[in-house]
Amino acid sequence: MILHKADRLDGFKIIARYLTDRQYWRLLAGVWTSTESPTFRLAEWQRLFRSRRPGRKYLMDAAERQTLAKLPEVVRIYRACSEQAVGSLAWTLDRSRAEFFRHYYALRGISCQLWCGDIGKRHILAFLNGRQEKEVVVNARYLINVTLAEASEAAAA
Repeated sequence: MILHKADRLDGFKIIARYLTDRQYWRLLAGVWTSTESPTFRLAEWQRLFRSRRPGRKYLMDAAERQTLAKLPEVVRIYRACSEQAVGSLAWTLDRSRAEFFRHYYALRGISCQLWCGDIGKRHILAFLNGRQEKEVVVNARYLINVTLAEASEAAAA
């Protein structure tokens, strides 16, 4: 049985206690990347990603783990969203990808801005690149220097 995107999080929560640790983390990554607009259920996602279950490394495949390991200790990240959604889990290392999402949302009548910020590598829960988005799932409590990307560039000039 295939669950609709909107139902996958609920399905995951139902079966999570029956999964091995490795299965939990791999399936969580799959459900996350196949879900549209996970920000709407942010508290649930945060709880799942912050689970104390062993094996968190299995959120990522070997290449993703290597990429994460090579990142500097403080990482510049980007996100297209409203000011209210800046504290979400999903960011990207790729400014052009964030700009793509800003335009994607604008075409659908959704107002958002391009944000940038810094995060310590230890607060990146996963690097996920299955959709070629260079996505980082972060513990947003530890975001620093969060500004509108345009404003940060103007200040640097």
